[in-house]
Amino acid sequence: MIWQRTMVFCLVMSGASAVHAALAHRYSFTSDASDSVGGAHGAVVDGLAPTAVFAGGLLDLSANAGQGSNEAVATRNDAYVDLPNGIVSAAAGGGTLTTEIWARSAENRNWAALFSSGTSNGGEDSSNGGNGADYIQLIPRAGAAGNDLRQTTHRANVGPEGFVDDVVGGDLSLLVERHIVSVFDQSGGLPGTVSMYVDGLLIGTSPIAGGAGPEGYLNLATMVNNNNWLGRSQWPDSIFDGWINEFRIHNSALSAADVAVSFARGADAIPEPASLVLLAGLGLAMLGYRRGARR
Repeated sequence: MIWQRTMVFCLVMSGASAVHAALAHRYSFTSDASDSVGGAHGAVVDGLAPTAVFAGGLLDLSANAGQGSNEAVATRNDAYVDLPNGIVSAAAGGGTLTTEIWARSAENRNWAALFSSGTSNGGEDSSNGGNGADYIQLIPRAGAAGNDLRQTTHRANVGPEGFVDDVVGGDLSLLVERHIVSVFDQSGGLPGTVSMYVDGLLIGTSPIAGGAGPEGYLNLATMVNNNNWLGRSQWPDSIFDGWINEFRIHNSALSAADVAVSFARGADAIPEPASLVLLAGLGLAMLGYRRGARR
């Protein structure tokens, strides 16, 4: 009897360990840009006249006024968050990656990036363009047909970006917080896929960018990511203007059920994935059965 109960407990706890490993980084912005899970703390990069404010559990970047991401340090006033180098490729090392953010826009400027990871033509701390660079970007308002919310992927020197557009919802809603999840899955090999969810609903899925030529496909596990930013782009486009509630990086591909549960729980809670909830329920049922059999 003791062995049977111990086995069930170990099954449930092993599931819990897998869940905790899946969440690699969590930035809640209650008072700073610290990472409460992975210790990869970010830093708010502000201008000569500071504009970023932590208030009400949010990072308030709504005072940003449309300066370009390549604005010279000497004249930069708009603020963004600089995250440590390498955190995205490290999280994607097993072939899967999920980024998750709760945010809202104060003003949508074409091509401003809410999240950007990779590098630019000019390398670290440069936003001079990315046609020759690997990157992924979450764009609240793509400056293209429809001006939609867009998740992009790009392989260096291989044509246009790959992307998923929110063709139904359009751009990121002004003054209304949205939950946006991007799931990158290359576990079955390259190119893999990227799926975008908004407020718990699947928007679309597309192949990750690249081609069959010598440049190949974007590989998130080996991508140079010395520019990991919230609010700044690899291109000279405007810095993001709005509020960020929470940002998470998972080293797994969240399922549709996981995304729905996370949206329902909100930014202040970390729900157990649906698979773990099922496993825990199974464990309790087995334990109850064994206890009943003993009578």
